[in-house]
Amino acid sequence: MTRILFVFLVFAAFACEKDNCDVDCDAALIPTAKFQYSKFRCDNGIFQCVQFQNVSENINGGTKYNWTFGDGEGSNEENPNHSYQHNGEFNVVLKVTNCNGTASFYTEIIDISTN
Repeated sequence: MTRILFVFLVFAAFACEKDNCDVDCDAALIPTAKFQYSKFRCDNGIFQCVQFQNVSENINGGTKYNWTFGDGEGSNEENPNHSYQHNGEFNVVLKVTNCNGTASFYTEIIDISTN
């Protein structure tokens, strides 16, 4: 009796792009998005500017950042500055995505005024 053995090899597809992340992307920890900010008068003396500082945890070389400033503007920088052209409260959202595609969000309402 002849037996035929079929062997199937399954390769897992990972979201890690080796050019954009650490060598051990599969072992990347779950990121925790968080930011701090400081307000200052813009150079033009009219608008209120904000320096956002990313203080997220468990990030690596392939981490991507997506900021939404609550006024229709955004950024992909790690630590952006932003100029608000109107007073008010703005819901700022930071989305942090590590090299294997795991994302975390942090949101905070900031008050912008001319005072």
